[in-house]
Amino acid sequence: MVRVLIHVLSHSLSLALAELIKTQEMDISQLAAIHITGLSITENGTTFVETSSYNPRTNILTISVPAHNAYGQTDFLLDGNLGQTVMKSNGSCMLSNHGDLNVREMAEKLQQMNQLTPDENLFSTDYLIKARRSRVGFKERAKLTKETNEFCKQEGIINTEDKSVNKREFEALAGGEMVILYKDEESISNEDQCWIKEACTNPGPNACGYGWPNPAGGGISAHQLSATVVCVECCVETTPGCCRKMFPDFCICQDISHKTVLMDCILGNDTHEIYYKDPSGSVVRQTMQFNAFNPEGNSRALRFHVHAHDNFQDMTMMMHAAASGYWHHATLKNNMLLQFGKRCHILDLPSHVFPMDIGVNFLETESGNFILNQEDQIISTNTLIVTGAVDLQTLHPDIQKLCQGFQVVKSEMVPANQSYADVSTFKLSPVRDIAPVGMQMTSCCTQQVVSSITGACIQWTNPVTGTAIHVHLVVTDDAETDLTCCNNNGNAGCSPLYPACCECNCPCTDITSAQIFRECLSRPLVLRKPITQDSIANNDLGALHASNLIRAMGNLKGANGGSLGYVANFHGEAPGPCGAFSCCPHGSSMEFLPWHRLYSVQMDTELRTQSTGVTSSTAAQPFTPATLPYWDWTTNSAGTGPMTALPDLVSSPTIVDPTTLTVMTNPYFEGFIPGTGGSTVRNPLTILFNNPTFLSRVLASLSEPTFNQFSNQLVDPHNDIHWMTGGTGGSMSGTTYAAYDPIFYLHHNMIDCIWAVFQYLTPGIDPLPATQALVENPFGNAVENPQEITARNYIVANTLDYENNLCYTYGLTGNPFLRSLDINSNGIVFGGMNLSQIRDRVNKVGDTEHYYGGFFLQSFDTSYRITFNICHYQAGQSVRCFPGGGLTVFGGRGERAYVNDIVTKVDITDKLNEKFLTVSEINSFTIEIENVETADGKEIAKQELFQPVNVLRYTKHSADAGVYGTRDLFTVNFGLENKNPPQMSILEGTRVKLVQTEESSILAQFYEANNREAYINCDRTDSKLLTSDFEEPSLGLHFYFLGSDQCSDIKRVLFNVYNAPRNDVAT
Repeated sequence: MVRVLIHVLSHSLSLALAELIKTQEMDISQLAAIHITGLSITENGTTFVETSSYNPRTNILTISVPAHNAYGQTDFLLDGNLGQTVMKSNGSCMLSNHGDLNVREMAEKLQQMNQLTPDENLFSTDYLIKARRSRVGFKERAKLTKETNEFCKQEGIINTEDKSVNKREFEALAGGEMVILYKDEESISNEDQCWIKEACTNPGPNACGYGWPNPAGGGISAHQLSATVVCVECCVETTPGCCRKMFPDFCICQDISHKTVLMDCILGNDTHEIYYKDPSGSVVRQTMQFNAFNPEGNSRALRFHVHAHDNFQDMTMMMHAAASGYWHHATLKNNMLLQFGKRCHILDLPSHVFPMDIGVNFLETESGNFILNQEDQIISTNTLIVTGAVDLQTLHPDIQKLCQGFQVVKSEMVPANQSYADVSTFKLSPVRDIAPVGMQMTSCCTQQVVSSITGACIQWTNPVTGTAIHVHLVVTDDAETDLTCCNNNGNAGCSPLYPACCECNCPCTDITSAQIFRECLSRPLVLRKPITQDSIANNDLGALHASNLIRAMGNLKGANGGSLGYVANFHGEAPGPCGAFSCCPHGSSMEFLPWHRLYSVQMDTELRTQSTGVTSSTAAQPFTPATLPYWDWTTNSAGTGPMTALPDLVSSPTIVDPTTLTVMTNPYFEGFIPGTGGSTVRNPLTILFNNPTFLSRVLASLSEPTFNQFSNQLVDPHNDIHWMTGGTGGSMSGTTYAAYDPIFYLHHNMIDCIWAVFQYLTPGIDPLPATQALVENPFGNAVENPQEITARNYIVANTLDYENNLCYTYGLTGNPFLRSLDINSNGIVFGGMNLSQIRDRVNKVGDTEHYYGGFFLQSFDTSYRITFNICHYQAGQSVRCFPGGGLTVFGGRGERAYVNDIVTKVDITDKLNEKFLTVSEINSFTIEIENVETADGKEIAKQELFQPVNVLRYTKHSADAGVYGTRDLFTVNFGLENKNPPQMSILEGTRVKLVQTEESSILAQFYEANNREAYINCDRTDSKLLTSDFEEPSLGLHFYFLGSDQCSDIKRVLFNVYNAPRNDVAT
């Protein structure tokens, strides 16, 4: 991480006056309120008088130097008791420690000098830099002495650190050159191959002061010149490549050849953030990003963003330079963006606005690590006047990306005739009909429109002097924000809660605040956002959203004795709302994804309802931003690798409310389990973290050609997250208590998000019609389900259009609420990738052939994990066995029986390559189960499990794939220890190979029976002898068996060949 240092250079010319002044003892009591007026100084032909004052009671010395030559007025305050120096110049106060400087002695000697008129040639030279570290906010100022506050009552205060420089470095900096400075005791080296220095330049302003003791001794120094210097740590190397290896986050000093590169190194590409408190008391997060080093070849641009709060909408401000690097030029126009509401306002960057200064000062505020109070801000209310249109294609590429789907207008910013209170107060225009009259959807409801003022705000550097650090820029435009809402007509037979004809529009009568208005603006879609291990710390959700999540879950648990209420029972132990068995389908069930989609909506709606204090048994009010996020367990917070910890929303027993900054019990840490007297526990397994296979397995599932295969493969990482998050004895490890743990819903939102990505990438690849017609219970049971939205959509088919029917979405597109797919959106979906990057990675999955162990999942009323070996056969002889991996099966007491006819695959390609096993006519392998262990450490006899199969996925669109883009070869090994499943369902076009692995003196002969009876009896007389090595069975049932003296499930297999919508047919 690059540390930014901003320095002020101080040049001290010390006058050796020891021989001119006799050292004499003074009566300190005579120094009371000494006013020293006699230090007359001549510099470059200009004579001026420095005045000083010393208070022996406080041991504070003040010095004032008037403007002269090229230097402005400079004042100093030296506090002898605290060891601090304050230098005031050009509207700022710089606070630093002055070490062992004896202020009292300095005051004595200044009094002795008050009759002298020294010439500058008599002074020796000392050079100093004052390193600017951070801003001092209003609350931090209150901790300073009253003398310092009085001294700087009209100026901002900056913490600094003093360091020495030499004459050559000073003169170069004063001349505007780039200078590399050693870091003295902070220098980091690696056998002198590379080490850390600082690169600096002097943008001004300059100041002057007199009166410091010569650090070399022998007299009084006098001439202290100061110039603002901007610096950044960088790496110097004598061995090429050393910096990139040892200090990869630092710029290379030799590359910093001019100020543009220096600013690239200072601002970098990281996202920076500050927090400020608006007049309502809300704490708001603002971020800043800079496109350092021109990564895409675009001109430099500085971007700020503030999320919606109070009556203000989301706002993005962006400023960009010309290609030459200059921010102000006569020909540079349309280089400032203010985006909020439905518009992108394009302005010319004002001449008094300097983006680099704003960026550097933003970093100073961030380094101060404080919340900007109202006293730290100057509020400026403005109105944007539209003056014309702008061609989007003529604007900066980053503006083009940001403004897709927005109205782009040329605007002018003028002072508003409204106060902050006027703009920030929520005011709703009267309900009006959709022209010319209300749109009566049915006899039950009418759609109408309400409006509110469109406003936004953002912070930037205060361009004038004063104690305020930032300007709170508030803007409005002349376009009101319209919101379509729905009125229930109240006719007989109409639903009192959510009339179906209203779809997801809010009831007009419910829109009573800015918060609800904003949430309804996101309707009919509620946006589910990703969460990772540091999302609360990084404020990824926004303070208001995170705070509402915490308080809503606390309210829900408080209303249900610490548990998650009836919703958790839907998934829990049987008997329950679905009778003798659990409601939730798992394993190979094609209902797995639709059922859990409804289930996630059930909890999300319950949570939003609880956050308003309205329970599901009263009039519904689910329009608050307490929308559950999805846990992206494929990545860390930076998107640079696997996760290394659980999300900070759930990982600690206490949590800080982001809006109030109070520490409170974390409602996401655990949940009470009714009937047990205890709460959920997590014992995460080590393998849960730093595990890159989660992402690779998700991408592999997305590459499947049909919904059935996709769903069945997604079950694999789903089960592992449950098993590994709960760990031994953990609640998440089994179906019985998993849903009582709040992390369950974050996990299943992720599973649902992956399905949503599959739907976007492969439109129309949905469950089979028979599956779509199924009823999902208990959602369709009016006695068990009090919610309207899931009760109205309890058929599988209704879950497919989750945006229109279930009223939520994901940030898969540039603007998800436009409901149009932008495959090139920069929005991160999961794994640190946007939708376009995910698509590209998915497409590469089929570039090479893959081998899998294929398993048929079974119910044992518990979760369990299979460990298996790969056994290598050569010419029919067993050669060796080696570990192949594992597979988790998720279950629990009273679970719904698994439909175990569709294979779940575990990729073993790398394992085969590691053992140099090339599959051929001579070489073959089998998948053999090593052991089976339950979540509580018990064993299941491995003979109870079905025999796995080998699956070869041909290279996509290869000759072996034939007319199919994706095609599999199933190899069934006969004669092994485990029996085959009752049925294997395979996709049309799948090839089948039947083999007897072990060498036998009798030639293996395989038959296809003409009917089920011949199959059960292995009747060769009513069967067809198979003569080819491979079969490609047609649609329907196919009965195969091995001709032998024994007839059992070990020697026969039934294939069901089905057809399904697929996305891979070759053209």
